[in-house]
Amino acid sequence: RPYVDQYNLGATHELLPGVSVSADWFHNLSKQIWEQNNILRPGTFANGTVTNSSYRPVTIFSPIDGTPITMYDPIDATVSRAVQNVVTNDPNLSQVYNAFEFNMNARLPHGVRVFGGTATDRSVANTCSGAATNPN
Repeated sequence: RPYVDQYNLGATHELLPGVSVSADWFHNLSKQIWEQNNILRPGTFANGTVTNSSYRPVTIFSPIDGTPITMYDPIDATVSRAVQNVVTNDPNLSQVYNAFEFNMNARLPHGVRVFGGTATDRSVANTCSGAATNPN
C-alpha cells in the first residue's frame, strides 16, 4: 500500500525588536507508488537485452556525441495496440522531496512592514519500473 512520510522542522529568531528571521526544512518520502502496466505487452529481459521475440532491436545514434543507442521496435503492429492495463503499487518506486526556506520579517515605524525570503528544493524520483512491459 502506498505511503508518505513527511517531516517539517523550522526555527524563528528575533534579531532585534521587530526584526525576525526564520529557517524551515521540509522532507517528503513517498514509497510504493501506484503504477500502471500493460500486461499484454510483456517484456523479457536478460542481462540488459530484450529477448522477447515480439520486438526487434534498432540502433540509433545520439545527435550529441554519436553514441549508439539500442531501441526496441514492435515487429507486429498488434503488439502496439494490445492493451490490458493493471494498476498495482511497486515497492521499488519512490520519490524524495527536500526543501529549505529562509525568511526575514521587519516591522518599521508608521505601520510599514518589510519582508522577504527565498527557497530551494530538490525532488528525486524512481518511477521507472515500466521496463516490465516496455523495453525502451
